[in-house]
Amino acid sequence: MMSATVPYKFSNRIFNKVSFENESWPDGRAKYVPNGLRMVETLLLREYAEEDVVTCYTDSLEQFVGPETKVLAIHAHNPLGISYATDVYAKIFGENLMPL
Repeated sequence: MMSATVPYKFSNRIFNKVSFENESWPDGRAKYVPNGLRMVETLLLREYAEEDVVTCYTDSLEQFVGPETKVLAIHAHNPLGISYATDVYAKIFGENLMPL
């Protein structure tokens, strides 16, 4: 979330590109996701088999989504990059700068 508060022109000085890479398990499932998404996954696993419920990053969608897929849900924490923190902290650096 911090990346949304830093204007793009300063991002190379503050963040290492590796810090934006998502970590996956060897089978392609997401290692780290928001708690709410894990809760939905857990609820689905009560009714469906483990091989039928997958939480993955968008980079791995092709691996899991196919003709047999019945439901696809996509989580977006801050899809437009606009939030209270983005608005307030970006203004520290100047109102005309775009967040990452």
